[in-house]
Amino acid sequence: MLKENCYITYLDLSDNDLGSAGAYAIEAMMKSNNTLTHCKLQGNGFDDKAAEPIAEIIRTSYRITHLDLAHNLLGEQAGLILGPALADSEVLQTLDISWNHLRRKGAVAIATGLKTNQTLKILNF
Repeated sequence: MLKENCYITYLDLSDNDLGSAGAYAIEAMMKSNNTLTHCKLQGNGFDDKAAEPIAEIIRTSYRITHLDLAHNLLGEQAGLILGPALADSEVLQTLDISWNHLRRKGAVAIATGLKTNQTLKILNF
C-alpha cells in the first residue's frame, strides 16, 4: 500500500516489534515510495541484523530527511554499518539513534561518518 501511496509524507511505525524482517520490508517500501520524508521507527526491536536495510535507506533514499531509530537494540556492529551510510547520505537532516547499544566502536564509526556528511543538522545520540 505505501509503495504506491503518493500522499503520505510522515510515517510512524513505532513500538510495533517489527524486528529485522520489518526493517527489510521498510527498505523495500522506501525504494518505491517517492513522498515519505519522515519515518519514525522507535521501539521495533531492530538489532544488528536490521542495520543493513537501515543503512541502505540512509544511503540511497533521496526523500527521507528525518529518521527516528530510538529505543531499539542496535549494537556496536550496527554502528559500524550505519557510520559509512551516514557519510554517503545526501538528504538526511535529522537522525535519532538514542537509547540503543552502539558502544564505543559503533559510536566512533557514527562520528567518522559525520565528518563528511554535509546535510545532517540534528543528531540525537
